[in-house]
Amino acid sequence: MSRGERPIVLSGNCNSSVGTVAGVGARDIGVIWLDAHPDLETPETTPSGFYDGQALSTLTGRCWRQITSTVPNFSPVPSDRVLVVGGREASDAERDALESFEWMREDMLSSDAALDRLASRVRKVYLHIDLDVHGAESIRANEYASAGGPTPAEVRAFVRRVASRFEILAAALTAFDPVADVDGHAADAALELLDLVAAAL
Repeated sequence: MSRGERPIVLSGNCNSSVGTVAGVGARDIGVIWLDAHPDLETPETTPSGFYDGQALSTLTGRCWRQITSTVPNFSPVPSDRVLVVGGREASDAERDALESFEWMREDMLSSDAALDRLASRVRKVYLHIDLDVHGAESIRANEYASAGGPTPAEVRAFVRRVASRFEILAAALTAFDPVADVDGHAADAALELLDLVAAAL
C-alpha cells in the first residue's frame, strides 16, 4: 500500500478479512462480501462453533471485539458500509442479522440498485469473494458448495460493475479446496476471476 500497490489475498477462509482491512488502513472503507454464507454467526448464535462462519460479524464488530482490538490499525466496518451478496445458506440468526445490512440475493445480481446505494456512502471498498458464492451447478469450490448461486460468468460481470463504481483498495479470493474441485472447473473459474480482479486493481 505504501508503494501504491493493491493487495489480493488468497486465503483458506474468510477471517483473513480482518487483517486485510486493517492493513489497507482506510477508516472510510466499505465492504462488498460475496458468499453463499453471510458469515454473520456469533459465539452466541452459532450451533456448531465454526469460527469461519463468524468472519463478517468479526469484521463489523458484532463479536470478538476484545481480540480484534489487538490488531494494529483495525477498526470495525459499520454495517451501513457493507453489501452482502449471496447469502442463500443463511441461518435464521443470520437472516435476522442481515436486516442491518444491505443484502443483494443471488437472483438480484444483475441489479445496480444496491451498488448505487453503497456508492452514495463510500467510494473505496474491500472486495471479498468466497468462491462458494458460485452455484454448485457450475463449480464446486469447497465442501460447502450449494445449488442456487450464480455462474462464474455472472460473478465476473458483477465484479466488473463493482470496479466501474468503486476504487477497490484490496480484494480476497477465499475458501478454495482442491479436494472438492474434482473436475478442475473451480480452479479455472478462480483463475479467470483472479485475472479480472487484478486488472480492476
